Order: sequence, then structure tokens, then C-alpha cells
Amino acid sequence: MAEQKEAPKQAPTLDQIKAEMLQAITDGNDADVARLAKSIQKHSTDIVKAEADKQKKEGEALAGVREKLAVAIHTAIGDISSQRPERVAKGVEVLAGIEDKLSKVKAKGYTFKLDELDVQYKSVALAVPTVRKSSGGGGGGTGVTVQSQTGLRRGELIEKFGTGEEKANIQKAFDGASSSPGSAKWSAEKPVVKRILADHPELIKR
Repeated sequence: MAEQKEAPKQAPTLDQIKAEMLQAITDGNDADVARLAKSIQKHSTDIVKAEADKQKKEGEALAGVREKLAVAIHTAIGDISSQRPERVAKGVEVLAGIEDKLSKVKAKGYTFKLDELDVQYKSVALAVPTVRKSSGGGGGGTGVTVQSQTGLRRGELIEKFGTGEEKANIQKAFDGASSSPGSAKWSAEKPVVKRILADHPELIKR
């Protein structure tokens, strides 16, 4: 006669544990209350971890298309801010129906930053779900910026101390970028900022 194996016992759900907890409280069973409290805490931690893992995998799967959409939005904002009719029309076309495009990559919206009134620099970030952590601390970073060194923003520094040729080259890099014009502009500005700070050490705060 074949031996029958018992089906694996399923772990109780959170609602079942809560019902047992209520009964233990009603019965005045302190030992069960303490035991079930630990079970609820562990169950809640497992739920948070499972959700975090799900969001992480989802984020990794969507990373490429999210970046592609962020670049498209970045370029569209640059086109619109250029005030050139053909580029403005192109930018408006990209941003048309943006809600649907964001929904497809599970983003709730996007934010962008503008540096100075003439829009010297732009950056775009999609508002996507944040992976929750069940424990541990968050990381961060600090860095030296042109503004922290001189009190002037990058665009202001270049406007005041950059040469006409340098400014033209920066604009050329921005206009000629097929993708990520902000990054191209930033790269073109770096040697100019370095040259300005070398020629005007008095600008650096002590």
C-alpha cells in the first residue's frame, strides 16, 4: 500500500493571526498574546519585504524605458524653451498625451528643474514608486558645486566671465546633441568653469 504524504501546511494569513490575537486577548492568555504579536510583526515585515522585492524587480525591468522617456521629456522641454517654432512644435508633440506614456512605465508624473530665467540647464526625473526598506538607513551624498565655491550659479559664472567663443561652443554642444542635450551642455561647460576659476582664484570662497 502506497504511503500517503500529507499536504504541506499553509501558513496562517495575517487576518487569521489577528483573529487568534483577539481571542487570546478575550481569554486573557498573555503567552498567546505575546506569541501572536511577534507573528503579526514578522508577517508585516514579510509583506513589506515582498512588496519591496516586487517594486525592485519591476523598477529594474522598466529602467530602460523609463530612462528613454525621461530623455524624451528632457529634449522636449529643451525644444519648447528654445522658442524656435519648429522645435517648439516638436516638443509639444512629444508631451502630448504624456499621462498615458507615464502610466505605461508606472510613473505618476515627472519633475524638471530650470536654472536661470533663460533656461541654461534642465534636468528631468520621473516620479516612480519608491522601494521601501524594512530596516537600515538611507544613503546620501554631498559634493562641491560652483555655487558653493563662488556664490554664483554655473550659468551666472559663465555669463559673467566666459568668452564669446566659449559661450558659442556651449550653445553649439547643446543644439547639436542628438540625445541628452543637457549632458552635452554640462560637459562643454566643465572646461570653461575650470578655466574661469583658474584665471580668477579670487572668486573661490575661503
